Amino acid sequence: MGSSGVTVQANETNQAILKLAYSPGRISFTASEASEISHESRDWGGGHGVFTYYLLEGLKCRADTNGDQLITLGEMIDYTSEKVRRATRNKQHLDISGTFDRNMPMAGAR
Repeated sequence: MGSSGVTVQANETNQAILKLAYSPGRISFTASEASEISHESRDWGGGHGVFTYYLLEGLKCRADTNGDQLITLGEMIDYTSEKVRRATRNKQHLDISGTFDRNMPMAGAR
């Protein structure tokens, strides 16, 4: 495939991503800000990144801060953000953007 094929594919992909970026009801919830390193260690689930570890822990009911047996997107954001920040001594901060409902259910707690 020539370079023109790659360019067309990249443009189509970029256009699709841009369309999603400006549509309502989406969130970008990533491990770190652009200028930061995403930390990984055996301390976090045997080798996960700190973000993945606390995201998974949050889904295991630990993010259910109000005890209603429902883990919302807002609870996940708050739980994961705080845990990542503390575990890395303020060296890593989640990057969160988009138009989303903090009350959207993510998981049921047991």
